[in-house]
Amino acid sequence: MSQLDLICVMAVEPGFAEQKFIDATLPKLDQVADLIRAPGAPAGDASP
Repeated sequence: MSQLDLICVMAVEPGFAEQKFIDATLPKLDQVADLIRAPGAPAGDASP
């Protein structure tokens, strides 16, 4: 995590208009949030 500046989790297929949110993205966002909040994670803005 200390070497990352940005984490991008795509919630839609890129390049297509008027599409629905991909619900399978939510668990991935939870995993990223857990990594950010983990002990030893670098300090910074980890607000949800």
